[in-house]
Amino acid sequence: MPADDSTLRVRRLLSAAAKHLETVDPNPVVGDVVAQSFDGDDASDPMASGEAITPHFAENAPGALSLLFRPGGVHASPRDRVETSILAARRVIDQHLGRDARKWLEGRVEPAVARDYRPERGGGTFGSSFDRFGVAESVVGFNLTGSLIDSLVPALHRLGRMAMSALPGLRPTFTMVRCGRTAGTQQITFDIEQPLALGDLKPLMHELGLGHQHGSMVSATAFLLGARFTLPPNTAQLTLRPVRGGVEMRLDVMLEAIDDPPPQMLSLLRLLMTERPRSLRTLDRWLSAFTPEGFPSAGDFTVLSVWARHDVPARVALYLRPAALATQPERAPSRTRPRHELHHPDEASPWDS
Repeated sequence: MPADDSTLRVRRLLSAAAKHLETVDPNPVVGDVVAQSFDGDDASDPMASGEAITPHFAENAPGALSLLFRPGGVHASPRDRVETSILAARRVIDQHLGRDARKWLEGRVEPAVARDYRPERGGGTFGSSFDRFGVAESVVGFNLTGSLIDSLVPALHRLGRMAMSALPGLRPTFTMVRCGRTAGTQQITFDIEQPLALGDLKPLMHELGLGHQHGSMVSATAFLLGARFTLPPNTAQLTLRPVRGGVEMRLDVMLEAIDDPPPQMLSLLRLLMTERPRSLRTLDRWLSAFTPEGFPSAGDFTVLSVWARHDVPARVALYLRPAALATQPERAPSRTRPRHELHHPDEASPWDS
């Protein structure tokens, strides 16, 4: 399939999802990034097309249309992908979030634009979140390599050192800078290279002031993974983000890296959300937004995220590989669509902090 056809499929999917969620259409804002995410070889591989853009659902962003992109296509170098991501973030922030946000961004991405920076693996990531008023948040992420952790702002550097001391097997690999309308945050992500017993998170959570949320984190994660209380090595990541009043901790589980993820995870998630009917309604609406006519489902979940804050017990986020981009629609009679939001920058730091 030509790259232009893949880009058109993405644009149509995003416009339809925005209409369903009642947000602004993201295409006028990020359409150029969509086009840059495909090349001729990408377009010939449906799976690559489905991974070039990742919609993201989060319980704390009801009604949002949140997207992550892999800029440059599969053949872009890690350094090219970082540079493309930063350029995209600069443009979106300049045009939609303002001068103060751009100044704050520059102070956080400075290590990634240094001449001697050599990113590994994926390189960089760009994303944006949209609501009915426009761009709610724009994000850019890049690899942490070598001593780059020492160049992070002091609060994030302290969090990183605290985490590695409290939980063996962590390796800092990524940071994401998040800019919203009035405030921004930065987070640090660690690969977990050893088997992780969920109970072993307790000392770190205690150090972070989240010890009282340990039970909810363990219960939610194990329940959604089919009573799995230990994660194999290199199947999960841990992310820490300073927020107003404390720290947000997020555990990301790479579902495709686990040998036997529960096939009924969506049913388990709906059951978990029974006591949070608003979250359940927004999840169903979000899934419906990414399930075009002719497709039996929205697609495959690639990452399960469980996160908590001092004043918020465990909540869930999901990353989706859209079926509409990875496969062709099934031949099926017309039917009623099933009843099946990146985070807003709540709890963030003001630009002048």
